[in-house]
Amino acid sequence: MFHTPQAVLRVGKLKSIECLRTAARHNSRTTAVPNADENKTVEILQGQTSPEAVVELARAKIGSQKVRKDAVIAADILLGASPSYFRPSCPEDYGYWQQKQLVLA
Repeated sequence: MFHTPQAVLRVGKLKSIECLRTAARHNSRTTAVPNADENKTVEILQGQTSPEAVVELARAKIGSQKVRKDAVIAADILLGASPSYFRPSCPEDYGYWQQKQLVLA
């Protein structure tokens, strides 16, 4: 059966270091995520892999600049596609993808 590939793009503003830390912990699953399937793992394909490293990178980029109270210090961006896009020959094969479908810029 052929499934039309679907895509998701979500962008969220993070306005504090604590919000950034919470998002990084959620995304890396280092904290409990009630709506996530605990039998599946998260694979970070690019960028920092630990919440602490994400926070330190943000702090390094901010440096000694004064940050306004209402400033956005980071964006939480999720871009995903359906299994039929990443694995057209076998969409149910979780955790594997065809490398040519995954292009990191």
